[in-house]
Amino acid sequence: MKSVKKSRDQLVEDFKRVIDDFHDLTEESKNASGAAIQRGYDAVQEDIKDGMHAMHDIGGKIAAGAERWKNSAGEKISHNPWRSIAIAAVAGLLLDRFLPHKKR
Repeated sequence: MKSVKKSRDQLVEDFKRVIDDFHDLTEESKNASGAAIQRGYDAVQEDIKDGMHAMHDIGGKIAAGAERWKNSAGEKISHNPWRSIAIAAVAGLLLDRFLPHKKR
């Protein structure tokens, strides 16, 4: 979980850098030639591409963690089916008791 948080923080930093680069690009474009604008545009495109790769990596880590949790939960349920049913029933009763209901 810490690696996902670290990756998320890195992604946020990457997006901040993209925004800063875009701001710099717009400021430079006021007085720049076409070549300078193109260089700035290419830098922003590269930052966006890096951000997309980082998002893909985070998504993969989240999916892998969810898969491990699913396998672990499935294994525990298959080893203790009656306990799992009892826990689910108690959880359902508690949710029904404490969550607000719509009036009909």
